[in-house]
Amino acid sequence: AEYETVLTIFRIIETCLVLYLLLRSIFCACFIVDDDSKPIESLKQSFDATKDNFFKTLGMFLVIVAIVVIGVLLIHIIEDVLDIDEDNSPYLANLLYYGWVIFAFPVVQVLIIATYRKLVYSHRDVDDDIAETN
Repeated sequence: AEYETVLTIFRIIETCLVLYLLLRSIFCACFIVDDDSKPIESLKQSFDATKDNFFKTLGMFLVIVAIVVIGVLLIHIIEDVLDIDEDNSPYLANLLYYGWVIFAFPVVQVLIIATYRKLVYSHRDVDDDIAETN
């Protein structure tokens, strides 16, 4: 019983640490694409971008988690209502999950990119940059 308690505590700490690292590194791909940063540099940039904007980033992260959870719940509801499972309708069950991925992945990516742009470019005055180039 004591071992199970310690294991449960360890798993909770492990999950929190993984979620924290995912949250802080969420903009890595954006920095690689936008700034042509190297992987380690983009990690540092993502940590810097999320440092002073932790709660904004956490809010966006929670919206992403909600999209994923709601999508999976909807699939399970549809499967229950239509009596679809991997035994009697494997192709239809797979199509539901593919549809969810086709919808959820781009939506999540757009949320991440839009948040990244707001966080990174919020301190820059884009109108001044355009005026200086003309």
